[in-house]
Amino acid sequence: MFRSGVAKVAAIHLEVPNPCYHLTYQLRQAESKMEADWDRRARGNSRRWSDVDDLKSATSDLQKLLDGIKVRKEATVLEIGVGSGRITKQLANHFEEVYGIDVSNEMIRLAIERLRDFRNVKIDKGDGRDLSIYPNCKFDLVFSTRVFQHLPRRFFLGYLDEVHRVMKPTGMFRFQIFERTAIARIIPWIWLRNMRHLHGRFWADPPDDDTWISRSYSREELTRILEMKGFFEIAMRNYSGYEGDLWVSGRPTPDIVN
Repeated sequence: MFRSGVAKVAAIHLEVPNPCYHLTYQLRQAESKMEADWDRRARGNSRRWSDVDDLKSATSDLQKLLDGIKVRKEATVLEIGVGSGRITKQLANHFEEVYGIDVSNEMIRLAIERLRDFRNVKIDKGDGRDLSIYPNCKFDLVFSTRVFQHLPRRFFLGYLDEVHRVMKPTGMFRFQIFERTAIARIIPWIWLRNMRHLHGRFWADPPDDDTWISRSYSREELTRILEMKGFFEIAMRNYSGYEGDLWVSGRPTPDIVN
């Protein structure tokens, strides 16, 4: 009777799903969809991502990126979400060593073509979730633009951990993201944007498998998140007042830097 009881319990135990397995599976599914979606966008409208006419926007973003920060020319720089190399090309003229990482093979192909004459640039393939291919304390400047708003929040939070790890103790982190604002301080922009994209739960973030509709964050929320992730000297500026033009910077907290 005792052996029979043990066998029965064991059989029941095997039927219990492993939450870690399902979470890993969901993350991998999200990574695969992210890669496929951006590959499709790059193939379907390559001119949008590679046209030389985007020089003006790249120059504008570069000015915002470098505004008020001091980074020496000999710095090692990382761009998260290199895309077609729009800003990377500008950075290559400013810094000695520039790295770019992207989840999309098609975007990387466009970037390599655009940057073929630069010997100080290296483009790497990432998984859209971390920076595990890079060692600790490698970069003087880590930045990202037009990327983090497209990521599920847990991916964004994971990137913050990784950025902190790969930055030098004296490094600077700067990124652009959507700011949670409201029309006349009453109607949140996120509601209108979500309804325009036919996102039914217009008051909430899009589902994790949506790689286009932007997530937005309040300044208070970003400050709280960055401090929790080990950043200090946090500064924010919205250059135009538009929700998609919030630039955030911070440094790794000295006493817990890797």
